[in-house]
Amino acid sequence: MKTIIIDAVMVLVVLLVIAVAGLVIWKNRTEKNSSVSVVATSTAPAPITSGDLVLGAGQKGQVLDIVIGLNSAKQGIFNATLIGATTTVTRNFSPKDPPYMFTGYKVTVTSAVSGQVTFHVAENV
Repeated sequence: MKTIIIDAVMVLVVLLVIAVAGLVIWKNRTEKNSSVSVVATSTAPAPITSGDLVLGAGQKGQVLDIVIGLNSAKQGIFNATLIGATTTVTRNFSPKDPPYMFTGYKVTVTSAVSGQVTFHVAENV
């Protein structure tokens, strides 16, 4: 039994030596016979140019660079406050209205379901 274990250990040592020698040979060959070139690639994500914000009355949230607060929602008319970097406007919105231009963005109400109003904000490009 003891000789079987010693034989097995010897076989493992021989296999380990062969593997290390193979790695050394492979490394030397690839370093001598290959040329490495580095190519820069852009992995930056596409900029976000629009987004939606769903609010209930009394709630406030941000989409892109605009903070929107929904003040009230009555009979299809939604009173909201838009806050930009230097400008604040309070006005009524309706899903039937054309986009409202605010600090370089188009703001629209796209839907109102169960007291939840969806504002869509997109860059004015």
